[in-house]
Amino acid sequence: MTQWTIRDYQPSDLESALSAHQEAASADRVRHHQPETFRRLMNSPQEDPSARVRVVPDAEGRIAGLLWLDVTSNRSVRLEGWVHPGCRRRGVGSLLLADAESFARAHYPGGTLVLRTYEDLPGTVDLFRRQGFVMNRRFFRMKVTLDQPFEALVPPNVVFSSFECDDLESLVETDNAIFEEHWGSHPRSAAIWYRDMVELRPHDPALWTIARHEQNIVGECLCHASMEEPGEGHVSTVGVRRDWRGKGLGRAVLAHGLNRLREAGYKTAALMVDSENTAAVNLYRSMGMDVIRVRLNFLKRLG
Repeated sequence: MTQWTIRDYQPSDLESALSAHQEAASADRVRHHQPETFRRLMNSPQEDPSARVRVVPDAEGRIAGLLWLDVTSNRSVRLEGWVHPGCRRRGVGSLLLADAESFARAHYPGGTLVLRTYEDLPGTVDLFRRQGFVMNRRFFRMKVTLDQPFEALVPPNVVFSSFECDDLESLVETDNAIFEEHWGSHPRSAAIWYRDMVELRPHDPALWTIARHEQNIVGECLCHASMEEPGEGHVSTVGVRRDWRGKGLGRAVLAHGLNRLREAGYKTAALMVDSENTAAVNLYRSMGMDVIRVRLNFLKRLG
């Protein structure tokens, strides 16, 4: 049996780590980071002291597996990792998870490890369970064909616009307010939000729809090119402020966002939604979306 070693990521690992990531993402049909966003992800510990990247090299120094770790404001330790398909079922994933747990116990006692995978990847599901993780939430990946424009009534005095740099602070405040009661959500600073939503995604400001009422941001539909399916659009975030719910704004801002994707040439669009958010699931179904995949969220409490 191979005796693997584990160490911190080094800049010289970039090409090999990117190759391992791309091979793993292709095999599992999960999101691909483009080279520049992947480089930013790997280098994030230089700017964010709560981030950490660990790698497992093979005997020739090629990266067999890697894991990125980040800590949220509520001491949830987020994990995202990849193991090269040719190195699976050989202990690489177990080593990465055990290393992350050891680090988290030492630096964030009482915290929670969180990670996710798709239901149709039984090998990964089994790995997580063997390591003591418990599945605690399901999310639906829903998809719609953009063959026709979407129509929806816009509430009076609400206007839609694209994102401008000056909108950042107010948009982050609005986003935090919209999702403050959603499962698994936590407030993010403008810097972390910008990293997550812009720097680590294929950002296109023309695909962001901002809903305003009297110059105040009351809703959002933030889209970009899919990181999972080439040629597909992705709705990364859609929501409205609490006092605007039940007035048709959610449907209207989503319709506007989907139309922007359609006008940009995308043929299909997808999004992720909490399976227990019945109102959102029903809205998406009413707009022609179907569930195509189920993502499982896992956690392990360290207390």
